[in-house]
Amino acid sequence: MRIYDRDYTKLTEDEINEWEMLKKKEVVKTTGKFNIRKSMFRKYPKAVRHYLSIFPNNYLDIEDLKNEDMLKTSISNFYDFLSNENIIESDIAKFIKNNKAYFIIGSILKSNYNFGHHDAFIIPEFMLGNPYKVDYLLIGKNSGGYEFVFVELENPYGKITLKDGNLGDTFRKGIKQVFDWDEWLESNYVSLRETFQKYKNPNEQLPNDFLALIKQEYTMQLLLEEEMLSI
Repeated sequence: MRIYDRDYTKLTEDEINEWEMLKKKEVVKTTGKFNIRKSMFRKYPKAVRHYLSIFPNNYLDIEDLKNEDMLKTSISNFYDFLSNENIIESDIAKFIKNNKAYFIIGSILKSNYNFGHHDAFIIPEFMLGNPYKVDYLLIGKNSGGYEFVFVELENPYGKITLKDGNLGDTFRKGIKQVFDWDEWLESNYVSLRETFQKYKNPNEQLPNDFLALIKQEYTMQLLLEEEMLSI
């Protein structure tokens, strides 16, 4: 599912013209046949920044994080929303979708991982074949390539822990879901190519990171932190 109302795989004539002007300004020196450039990417029209990405309609634009007033208001509204003890995980997903507050999920990359600072994407309701639907797939890029975080939300007012300190049903259900995904990915990762193609920029090729499964070692602590995101 894409996260924007607009289709960012297409640009208007005005956006293309502004982009062309900025590309000319990027040239700071010409040496023979070569141009030395200073990137003005962050000054490109928003639509162009999306258009240049591998998943234009699921791109998390870092420039949006400069709007601190909007972020603070959105976070405050989210906390107020979480105070309702009748909500369940699907309500949280609806809040994020209706308020375009995908940065709440995207913040996982900043708090737990060292990728996503070059590029970051979020795909809600990402399908793993037919049997599983992931609440959110986060995709982050660093100098080593692309990496992935599969996110499961659970009920923030469910049984998190038991009186004896052991994990409750809510925690165990979420962890089982993550392990089910892990098992499915081991055998079926190559089939995700067709799913990624649905979101991909038609002008880009899928990098090798999307074609072969390379798993990192993870700890239970990180898994639990992802499960508890909705709390």
